[in-house]
Amino acid sequence: MAANGGKIRKRSSCLASLDLDNFNIQDYLCRNSFVVLNLLRYYPDPRSRSYFGLDNCLHWDVFDILLTDGKGKRKFVTSADVVIKHKICSGSYVRVKRAERYWEDTENDRVAVVVIHDLEVLLKEQVHVSDKLMSLPWVPRNFSKQELTQPLASNRIYYMDNWTFSLASDQHFEDVKHVALENIDLSEVRTVKSVVLKKSSSVKSSYLLVKVMRKSRLIHYITRFKEATWPFQLPLMVADSSGWCPAVLWNRLGVQFHKHIQEGSVLLVKNFRVKAGLQQKTKSYFNPPETAAVFSQELSLDIHHPKTELFVVDYTENDNIDELRLPPLEVRLMPRRDLIPQQSDLRLLGPPSGQGAGGWARTRDRRVPADFRADSLATVLPTPL
Repeated sequence: MAANGGKIRKRSSCLASLDLDNFNIQDYLCRNSFVVLNLLRYYPDPRSRSYFGLDNCLHWDVFDILLTDGKGKRKFVTSADVVIKHKICSGSYVRVKRAERYWEDTENDRVAVVVIHDLEVLLKEQVHVSDKLMSLPWVPRNFSKQELTQPLASNRIYYMDNWTFSLASDQHFEDVKHVALENIDLSEVRTVKSVVLKKSSSVKSSYLLVKVMRKSRLIHYITRFKEATWPFQLPLMVADSSGWCPAVLWNRLGVQFHKHIQEGSVLLVKNFRVKAGLQQKTKSYFNPPETAAVFSQELSLDIHHPKTELFVVDYTENDNIDELRLPPLEVRLMPRRDLIPQQSDLRLLGPPSGQGAGGWARTRDRRVPADFRADSLATVLPTPL
């Protein structure tokens, strides 16, 4: 994938050769150059982190870096340290300086997972990542982790963006359950005050009908040693006519509901735990108004111990929801962090963790000439010195 004297030098892809036992991957990677098609961020579980030699990295997050040589595309693994140091992003033109190969068994064979420990950027400007480049075939084709939305170096099966606004996963979740307000027996509904002031730590027999007054972003409570498959929490502040209290949707439940619950949503809740609240101390959302009756106890909602039943309540203007005396939403100013768009032409250089790791910068694409061919990036990329 290089040009010499203005002439195009074609060759076949050797990405599939990385899976051969006697193939010198270090020599191949050092002699060739690649374009970064995508960066996919995640936090590996502790066992995977140790197995792939990522224990000594400064930052906890890891990236699957999708590279192409113009003939095929393949995911590699690299640390956030490398991404931040070299300011790697989609369109970067790179050469791998140091890498290590690990093996993962499949049904029919074993496949190499290559961890990049160091690389260099060969051009200051980014190459335009075209649809033709993105449509190149996967290598190897029989390894599902390459093609699926699944990390190479983790047993956790999701990717996440820098701010945890959204997750990418092929994991199937149950559909969020809805219930019409007219179908709820209000005689079985208890108030927040009667539940949180009760000394029992588990509530299974009655329902709560509450309004979501505050919603935090999805929080990834990961640590280097936590083995949980879905280590997430979705903090809320809910209320009814008797008062306000924090509520937390844990693990899979938080991931399942975080795009289906908004401030103003009405929820029907059964089977949950009541415990000492921590969310107000963590400042996961704005404080309630001074006139609100706020209880310090917290509703803990999860898929087990006990299994929470959670429904989004649907209602119409004819349902007289005002009779429930749920508090109205207030008008308030938004913090700057809530104004960061999920889809933006601003690219984050590195994860927002560590010593000045995050930073916003505009990037300008380098447009590829009309005679560009996906099987030979040499038409636009000069031979590195």
